[in-house]
Amino acid sequence: MLTVMFHLGDQSFAIDAERVEIVIPALPLKPTPGAPDYIRGRFEYRGQIVPVIDLGQLILKQPTKPGLSARYLLISYPKKSGGTALLGLWAERVTETLEVPDNFLSDGGVNPPDAKYLGRIFTTEDGEIVQCVEPTDILSAEVRDLLFNNDSTPAP
Repeated sequence: MLTVMFHLGDQSFAIDAERVEIVIPALPLKPTPGAPDYIRGRFEYRGQIVPVIDLGQLILKQPTKPGLSARYLLISYPKKSGGTALLGLWAERVTETLEVPDNFLSDGGVNPPDAKYLGRIFTTEDGEIVQCVEPTDILSAEVRDLLFNNDSTPAP
């Protein structure tokens, strides 16, 4: 599996590259009133409103640090009634891709019920443990409906 590697604080994470539509620099965001604190806001990308999840806030309960290598990973998120919508995932130090053979992936050992998006883990050649993130499990049904306006395009 080809992965896109990113970091949050001093921890390493990966997402399946097949799930990522494009990686872009972080852009200014418009706030999303009434949303959970890990919803950083939204922006327009090629005529579509894209909500952005702060992965640092969601996973570590610490905001993602802006920087030159902070990026939005735009993924196609499945909508309730079918089809997809773009969802931005904001992460620090998005700097490389890494091919990970399936036999290197293993169960994380701990599966918190409120963090279903945390998938399998692997260890790099230099001994670093990397946690995979499953993008389709990032949003609860309530947050998905909030962001995608009951399965239609998000309001600007």
